[in-house]
Amino acid sequence: MAFGLQWDIRFNLVKSQIVCFGSKSPVCDCINIGGKFIKWSDRIKYLGCYFRCGRIEVDSSSYVGKFYGALSNILNVLGSRRDEMLAVHLVKAYCLLSLLYSCEIWRLNNNDAE
Repeated sequence: MAFGLQWDIRFNLVKSQIVCFGSKSPVCDCINIGGKFIKWSDRIKYLGCYFRCGRIEVDSSSYVGKFYGALSNILNVLGSRRDEMLAVHLVKAYCLLSLLYSCEIWRLNNNDAE
């Protein structure tokens, strides 16, 4: 808290998390701001990307979920008499963007392919 006061930083306790990259998080709540302890997190969101903290990996499950959600919406709107080329164009325009967001920083492992 003293650091925040000194540098005129206001911490939002609702959005604040503490993480440990490269190893397991400690068991204790060791950061106290304004009389409230901040919990350790195993996964954090930064600029739209979810990071698994212990293994320093990007969690791709949210991207895959958004892809399948957009794909399902497209298929439902097109119905049973859908034009294949239109479906391909819509998937390319609306689904792939959500799937490939921040793919430049991904380091996938075998578990992510499931």
